[in-house]
Amino acid sequence: MPLARLSSTSRIALPTAIRRNLDIHPGDTLEITQQGDLIAIRKVTGRFVDALDTCASPVWRDYAGELSRDKDQWDR
Repeated sequence: MPLARLSSTSRIALPTAIRRNLDIHPGDTLEITQQGDLIAIRKVTGRFVDALDTCASPVWRDYAGELSRDKDQWDR
């Protein structure tokens, strides 16, 4: 089992084998959760904005288009 040490700035380095197995690269988003004394780190495979598009509510649908139309009105 690979071990990691917490640095003086509270950072950890993920072992190379784990980064390669999970295809984790600098800049990737990781979700960190705690369950009792267990810490789980999971690679986030999508963008949160994209997740809004799958919401049941139609409120978020075409939000980018609405913002673009509003901006065009402000620029007049």
